[in-house]
Amino acid sequence: VALAGAALGWVASPALYFRQMGLLVPGLLLGFPAVSAVLLLGSPLLLAGWVLGEDRSSTPPGA
Repeated sequence: VALAGAALGWVASPALYFRQMGLLVPGLLLGFPAVSAVLLLGSPLLLAGWVLGEDRSSTPPGA
């Protein structure tokens, strides 16, 4: 839920900024691909980091 909220905020902030400037469409065009790319690239990295962290914590020291 927090991640979705952050993504929505990230989309909304450039959109609101560009809307104030009268450029709503460029704001959306720039915002959505950026968020999509971050989510697509970030999810596997977060998952890999979590799996590696679990592996490290389950291995006894000195093994």
